[in-house]
Amino acid sequence: MKIFIYVNKENKNAYKDTLYLMDIFKRYNDQVFLDDEINNLYFKDDKYKADFKNIDYIVSLGGDGTVLKAARIACEHNIPLLGINNGRLGYLCAFNLYDLENVTIDDLNALKHTKRSILSYKHEGKENIAINDVIISKNHPGRTIELDLLLNDKKYTYIRGDGLCIATPTGSSAYNLSCGGSIILENVDAFSICPICAHLSISKPLIVSGSDKITVEVKNASLNDAYVICDGEIISEVKSKIEITKSDKYFTLLVK
Repeated sequence: MKIFIYVNKENKNAYKDTLYLMDIFKRYNDQVFLDDEINNLYFKDDKYKADFKNIDYIVSLGGDGTVLKAARIACEHNIPLLGINNGRLGYLCAFNLYDLENVTIDDLNALKHTKRSILSYKHEGKENIAINDVIISKNHPGRTIELDLLLNDKKYTYIRGDGLCIATPTGSSAYNLSCGGSIILENVDAFSICPICAHLSISKPLIVSGSDKITVEVKNASLNDAYVICDGEIISEVKSKIEITKSDKYFTLLVK
């Protein structure tokens, strides 16, 4: 088996934990490979450089944020992803790092392969994907923003508040849940639309079909200081509409 390990490089124990994880998989006679940055930083050994055409599994080492970054690689190369937690919550991770001593090959083989839908969003001629969520958020802490929400090109509602969170089933248990949104099971072809601290408009979350087209328009863009945030990272200021649909891509996550 050939394993590609994607590491959270910000973790202070990244080097020690990477060595530990490599030893665990070598115990099963697996070949391990690393991303170029980690390899060049710690090992400088060509034998750990990955050719994704021959990788059987991607293993992320970190928390849920690391899983999200590794999921982009999994989407691109259509390789199943296993999360190993050495971060905080680890909701998307199947195992904690230092529990692996007691994990058998049968335990690994028993993991379920779950197909995870993701979002595609278009803004100002650029297209990108979101594993967890697309958030349109105010920038100024003391003000609200005004948004129009359209479903399949028809106006659904007007929203005034802190913003709007559009989440995948995978992301429904993240910020969407904190905003009062519902958890969506991974096998349900649907997305959550959840207003954030709505002042005027719907205050309850919506569940829409995976086939729906979601459009968010910022009203009076020169007065409403809004940003689009994808999987926790600020992408750009919003001065025009954002179109969000289900992506043709997906990733496969291993879970218990």
